[in-house]
Amino acid sequence: MAITKDEKINFAFKLALEVAKSKSSINLEEYLRLKFEFSEDDIGRVLSRLDDIEIRRENGDYASYIEFSQIIHKAGFGELEINAIIGVLYAGRRFRENVDSWKNIPVEIKHIIEKVKKYEKCPDLSKLNI
Repeated sequence: MAITKDEKINFAFKLALEVAKSKSSINLEEYLRLKFEFSEDDIGRVLSRLDDIEIRRENGDYASYIEFSQIIHKAGFGELEINAIIGVLYAGRRFRENVDSWKNIPVEIKHIIEKVKKYEKCPDLSKLNI
């Protein structure tokens, strides 16, 4: 069975990403963004829609997970992508107070938060199992 050109490109990309991880030549936010296959434009589109939440946070009013997920969904992302995007934002130190204020955090996000906190204690991507 022959490998298609797209499969070869995808393999090369994943290999390069793992090499960057092992050499710690990439930060956690960027690694997660690439691993979850989001472009910088994807993250920018989400951030622009979350402006109101940032303003509310500055006034001590935190948005719920449901509010976050609805906004990200309106930006064109599905449920699994929503949690991944929140994890990428958290790794980039965005909306942390807000996320940390949530009573019920989806397991996927909890997992990413644990990895982010572990990374911050020892910034070596090669030691994280993500």
